[in-house]
Amino acid sequence: TNLYPTYKILGGFLTGNSEITREGIDQWLGTFVNFGESMRLAKQAFIKGDGLLTNTKEIVEGSLQDGFHKWATSFSEISDDGFGITLQNIHSVIPRLMMATDEFMSQLNYRNIVRSKALSQARREAATFGGDVAQSADEIFRKTGFNEEGRPLDFQAFVEAKDMLFQVPLDRKVYNYKTRMREDSGIPQTMISGIGESMQALTNKFTPLRIFMPFIKTPANIADQALQANPLYAAFNNNTRKQFFSTDPEVRAKAYGKMATMLTLGAGFSFAAAQGIITGSEPLDKKEKTALYKTGWKPYSIRIGGKWIPYMNMITPLDSYMAFCADNVALAGRALSPEQEVGMGEMAGQILGNIMNDYIDQAGFRTNTEKLMDIFNPSTDVRIREKLAANVFSGFLPMSGNVNAIRSTVKTIKGDTQQTKPEGFYNNLVKNYTDVFTTPQD
Repeated sequence: TNLYPTYKILGGFLTGNSEITREGIDQWLGTFVNFGESMRLAKQAFIKGDGLLTNTKEIVEGSLQDGFHKWATSFSEISDDGFGITLQNIHSVIPRLMMATDEFMSQLNYRNIVRSKALSQARREAATFGGDVAQSADEIFRKTGFNEEGRPLDFQAFVEAKDMLFQVPLDRKVYNYKTRMREDSGIPQTMISGIGESMQALTNKFTPLRIFMPFIKTPANIADQALQANPLYAAFNNNTRKQFFSTDPEVRAKAYGKMATMLTLGAGFSFAAAQGIITGSEPLDKKEKTALYKTGWKPYSIRIGGKWIPYMNMITPLDSYMAFCADNVALAGRALSPEQEVGMGEMAGQILGNIMNDYIDQAGFRTNTEKLMDIFNPSTDVRIREKLAANVFSGFLPMSGNVNAIRSTVKTIKGDTQQTKPEGFYNNLVKNYTDVFTTPQD
C-alpha cells in the first residue's frame, strides 16, 4: 500500500512526468480518505460471507482458485437461522476474518488508485473548462470506479490492487466485471508463477497433496515479488527491461521508480547491516555460528533496544532483499579481511548464493524442513517434538479444517491414544484430514 505509490512518485520525477508523481501522492493520501468506507465494507463482507472485491462466485467460476475461495462462497449470513448454519458460522469465523481482511485491503488499495486517477482527470478538465476539482473528482470516482452493485469497473486498477496483495491468479487472468470474463491482467507470467500454476493444478487433481501445499497462489506471488524486488535480479530480467523501454508512460515511470526505491532501500539496509543493526543468514562455519548465538545474536533480525526482532515474512516483499544486503555486507567484510582472501569469482558465486539462500529462507522451506526432520527423529524429546509439530503444521495446514480432525490430532499429540510415535502422529493426521482435502470445500 505504501510501496506502489512510492514507485509512482519517484518514477514520475525521474521520467519528468509530474502527473504520475501527483497521482502517487494522491494515492498515498487516499488511505486517509478511504479508510472508513473500506472498513465498513469489510464488516459487511464478514457478516454476509461474501465481499464485493473478493471471494465472489463470478471470480471462482472457471478459474484455478484456492479451495478456500471456493468454500468461502458458500458462507451464510450471520443473521440466518438454523442449527446447521449456526454451527457453520461459528466454525467459519477465522476464514471469514481472513476474507474480511482481504476485502478491506482490496477496497482500500482499489479506491486509492481510482481516486488518484479521478483527481488527475478532474484537474485536466478544470484547466480546460474550469469547475470545482474536488466535486468533479467525486463524480468521476463514482462513475468509473463501481457499477450499481458496487463491483469494480476499472480493470487495471483492480489488477494493481490485487497485485499489491499478492492475489493475482497464477495464470495471470483476472475477472473483468465490465465484460464478465476473465482477461489477461498484463502482468507477465514468470518461471515462479508458472511453476506455481502447475503445482496448483496438481493439488486440484490430487487433493491429498494439499496437506503439504495448502496455499500456493499467495506464497508464489510473494516469492515472485520478493525476487523482483532485488535490483541485481531485476537488472538481468527481460520483463524489467521491457518495462524500462515501454511506450506506456505509467509503466515506464513505475519501473524507474521501483528500481530507484529498491536501490535507495538497499543502501539503507547495507548501512544498517554494517552498523550491526540488521542481520542476514547464519554463518556456515559451526564454530562461528555457535559463538554468535552465545552473544544473543539472531539471524534475519533487527536490533531494537538491545533485542533482536525477526523480520523474515514480516515486511514482505522486502525481507529477502534486506537479508541479501546484510549477507553481502558480511561477505564484503570477509573479502576485505587480510586473513580471508576471497577472489572475484568466488565472491560472485557467493553473491548469487546469497540470493538463493535468503530466497529459500523467506519461503520457509529450509527452516521447516529442519524442524520436520526433528519431528520424525525418534530420539527427539517428546515435548520438543510436540512443540515443533504444533509450530510446523499450524503454518503448513489451512486455517480451516474440521473439528473432528483437529480433536483427533490433538489427542494424538497429547498421547491420549496409543499412537504417540512420530509415524503414528503423521498417519493420524493424514487419516483425519482426508475428508477435508478431498472435498470441494477444501
